[in-house]
Amino acid sequence: MRENHQYSPQEGRMFHYEAGTARAAVLEALNAGDYSNRPQLVAKVSGTPDAATFDRFFYSALAGRLINLIRSADEVLDRLLAETSDLDDGAFGSLASARRNLKLVIRNRIGLRNLERDVEEYVNSIPASNLAGGDSSPSTVTDSLAALNAQYDRVFDLSRDVVKGITDARLTLSNLLISLVALALSIASVFYERGG
Repeated sequence: MRENHQYSPQEGRMFHYEAGTARAAVLEALNAGDYSNRPQLVAKVSGTPDAATFDRFFYSALAGRLINLIRSADEVLDRLLAETSDLDDGAFGSLASARRNLKLVIRNRIGLRNLERDVEEYVNSIPASNLAGGDSSPSTVTDSLAALNAQYDRVFDLSRDVVKGITDARLTLSNLLISLVALALSIASVFYERGG
């Protein structure tokens, strides 16, 4: 099965992910056609056909897959952060580039939300599994997701601030230009009245 996350032709600036693909990929990698075949699969993989062994193996693989997806998304956000940081937020900065980056950040949220749903499903399914309470995978995955969300917030805030900075600088510059034109017209009218 092909993972449904990849980089777009936009040089790795988009993270595409559909909910449920990590779980499906792990099940396929474990060669399980359906989740009810646990004893046969566990016997094939570990030699012991018990549900606890399968759960430990399956949830470990799923945690690893989710963490790898989180890292991929983080790399995309790092690229966007670097690109946005390089933009000039002054009056002569490229508003089109800043807006394009902001739109990319917003579009990336779709894949990130799908990934969040899968992490939530993973964490919520652990108590119903046959795992003992000593597994640290759920906290590792949720900590990684929290760091990814914080990174997304930083990139979004910076992108929004650059767009706002360029817009504000241009507005200030146009107001200054209007004021200078008004001043020049006032001075010209005073000289015209005195001379005329």
